[in-house]
Amino acid sequence: MIKLKTSSLILIAVIIILLILAIILVPTKKKEGEQEPIITSLKDVNIAQEIYGFSGQIKAIKDKVLVLEASILLAGETAELTKANVKIAIADQTKLTKMKFPKEPTEEDKPVFPEETPLNFSELKVEDRVNVVFIENVSDKLKAGEQLTAKGLFIIEK
Repeated sequence: MIKLKTSSLILIAVIIILLILAIILVPTKKKEGEQEPIITSLKDVNIAQEIYGFSGQIKAIKDKVLVLEASILLAGETAELTKANVKIAIADQTKLTKMKFPKEPTEEDKPVFPEETPLNFSELKVEDRVNVVFIENVSDKLKAGEQLTAKGLFIIEK
């Protein structure tokens, strides 16, 4: 009877130790307000094979190049994102716009389209949230760390 109690206590202790180790070692989901780490290189990251645009926050502006803290889609069906610093060149052909959606749709049956207004490069500021679009798939260029040239860049006004 004493051996049975001792072995039961040892088994319970082992289970408790394993639970504590699992809680400590298993990564937890990001808590609200907690920052994701910014990746410096996407070379070894499994990003989506086709990327034609993404959003991000401007972290630096120099000449006609923006450094964005961009949200890049990872490969797979989970639609998870990773954050990485990406350089975006703004060419003379890059379409810069502000988009403003109406606060209330006028008719329920009609689609809602944003009002587009031109945006000057000089209006862009550090900390602006922007959306960048490309005419070609930029996945391989992102992995190689190349500077990208935007086809279009827009800000959604609130």
